[in-house]
Amino acid sequence: MKDQKIIKNTHNIQDYLQKKDLNLGDYQKIYEDLIRSCYEVNSSIRLLDWFSSALISYRKNPNIKQEDLDPLTPLKKDDCETLSKIKMSVKKDNNGLKKLAVIKLNGGLGTSMGCEGPKSLILVTKTKRFIDFIVDQQHHYNQAYSIDIPLLMMNSFYTDLAMEKEGVDSFLQHRIPRIAEKDLTPLETGTLADWTPPGHGNIYLALYESGILDNLLDQGKEILFISNSDNLGATIDEALCEYMLEKKLDFLMEVTPRTLVDKKGGSVCYKEGVLQLLERVQVKESDIETFEDGNQFQYFNTNNVWVRLRAIKEAIENDQLNLPVMINKKMIQNKSVVQFETAMGAAIKCFKNSACIHVERNRFFPVKKTSDLFLLQSNLVTKQEDGTLQWVNEKSVPSIKLSDEYQTVEGYKNLVRVVPDIIRLTSLTVKGPVVFKNNVKLVGNVSVINASSSPYVLENIEINNQEIMI
Repeated sequence: MKDQKIIKNTHNIQDYLQKKDLNLGDYQKIYEDLIRSCYEVNSSIRLLDWFSSALISYRKNPNIKQEDLDPLTPLKKDDCETLSKIKMSVKKDNNGLKKLAVIKLNGGLGTSMGCEGPKSLILVTKTKRFIDFIVDQQHHYNQAYSIDIPLLMMNSFYTDLAMEKEGVDSFLQHRIPRIAEKDLTPLETGTLADWTPPGHGNIYLALYESGILDNLLDQGKEILFISNSDNLGATIDEALCEYMLEKKLDFLMEVTPRTLVDKKGGSVCYKEGVLQLLERVQVKESDIETFEDGNQFQYFNTNNVWVRLRAIKEAIENDQLNLPVMINKKMIQNKSVVQFETAMGAAIKCFKNSACIHVERNRFFPVKKTSDLFLLQSNLVTKQEDGTLQWVNEKSVPSIKLSDEYQTVEGYKNLVRVVPDIIRLTSLTVKGPVVFKNNVKLVGNVSVINASSSPYVLENIEINNQEIMI
């Protein structure tokens, strides 16, 4: 209750610091400088209080709080409804869609694929980027149902400027200082690297403080569908919207069965009868094998969530949206830094009426690496004119391993001129510079290894369960 009073009564940063009165000794001035710099760029007392709490907690104990698995009961496949089932039973009259708004998380850069700008501006096909597919999907629903579903992007300070010319409404995620791990001083490079977004869990506060949440409520919107901008499988679904309204849910998380490639992703469990998200970093090292066992922790979080707008507003104003703080450590200019983050899905435990729903794999396909781009551009996926994607085989996706030459988008484009026919592919491993051109068909388990530095061209060939050494 003390912190809540600070939030309500603080009119300026000096009042805030005086009321905190933490007596940090030699660290007091560093702490105050960090608080002031954070406030200057955000003007948010609620964010400031969260950042201050995270910083002081980390100073006392630099280890993330880890969960004991014993009192946790993993969500099982019989514990939640399936999307396929509710599609048959939920009443669809399009009234639900009139109460819907959509937000895409768009704070990430394409740095993991060698791109400097927002990942949403990367080309998926020769002519369309992620953002183009997103806009096409939204336009299709608005046209087909003669409604207006607002589309918003939550940009970060990294992506906001580049997105201005795209003409999509947006709001800005907060930012906080990066902290040197050694002495908890601010990182001072004089560049944007000194700052970091505080994780996608910040969406609730950023939406609230931007005024957009109230604006959506004034428009008669009730439900918010949020997903990552690089997940083109996360499309509007009328049945899910209606399900939210019928069941009077505050929060609905889309979950899908784990596979080996998902074993490090966040899973869902019950703690004292309450659903909660469990991330790998919250698991003790001795329990990692159990956590990664798909027979025990059967579901993982797709990061597609449906939330009732008024529930967000009430949770923030009643100080009930307390998300676990994650500690993310990075090397920036040869200096080890820590950044504090929260996960959007962790809010599942903060709402009274929360649930999970089993969805198929076609609603989860984020692009994190060029190997993901390879699959997305292949004939396993058909791109519809309305911007939606159709998987040829939803049950089985081949394993794709590409060597370093393919890890940047530029290197990938130079080597993969035409994505092969992989309808019957089980796995592909490529090592060294191999150029894929016209009329290449891959079947079964295929390896192509080029030990030289000279590119080897594949064209007009079918490779069936073979390892080719060049």
